[in-house]
Amino acid sequence: MRNIVKTQAVVIKSIKYGDNSLIIKLLTKNYGLKSYIAKNVFNKKSKVKIAYFQPMTIIDIIASQSGGELDFIKEVSLTYQFKSIPFHINKNTIVLFMSELLYKSIIESETDHDLFDFVTSFVISLDEMEEGYNNYPLCFSVLLTRYLGCFPNMQHYSKGLLFDIDEGCFRNENTRMINFLNAEQSMILYDICCGTIQFPVNKKDRRELMDGIMKYYKAHVAGFKDINSHNILRTVLDT
Repeated sequence: MRNIVKTQAVVIKSIKYGDNSLIIKLLTKNYGLKSYIAKNVFNKKSKVKIAYFQPMTIIDIIASQSGGELDFIKEVSLTYQFKSIPFHINKNTIVLFMSELLYKSIIESETDHDLFDFVTSFVISLDEMEEGYNNYPLCFSVLLTRYLGCFPNMQHYSKGLLFDIDEGCFRNENTRMINFLNAEQSMILYDICCGTIQFPVNKKDRRELMDGIMKYYKAHVAGFKDINSHNILRTVLDT
């Protein structure tokens, strides 16, 4: 027997299934990360439109749930109507990066309301900003680690210390380290960990810090693989 459930969700990834359907990975508010099938989305008469399943779109769904089979979406509506993201190539590139990072770093798991609220608030904030969002990929990547269980150890930080990527903590520069951020980049990382999002970062530091964060994910997030949209960010944002 199938149960009918309702939940708010964020679209993480969608894959075409057959001629008219999609398999969609959703981060849901009530059930964690789950996969669903949306049928007949390419049919113009269907109430479940493909436009609802663009990356990082925030939606409400009604789904038919079963213990053994893939759950399917019966109804969908927008929770939040994007104002700028679909029409702005820079913002659109950022949400593609965010969705790929989430897809490759979180697994289907139990409900995490804090993670859901973090992701949705970040997306809405990006959509509403008019400028000054080039640091958003950096900030999202760092702050997401809090919900992945590998947030950097901020204890004993002081200006001039270096961030040891492999150990996840700040160390004196005479400590032997293989992968690390320089003093300036380590300070930026510390500021992000403290919740600072808008601040000036030059292109070189932004690029090297993002490279360092991706190394951090590989070192601390099980099964993490390279992010393809990382390089697209550089091209589109020139960061």
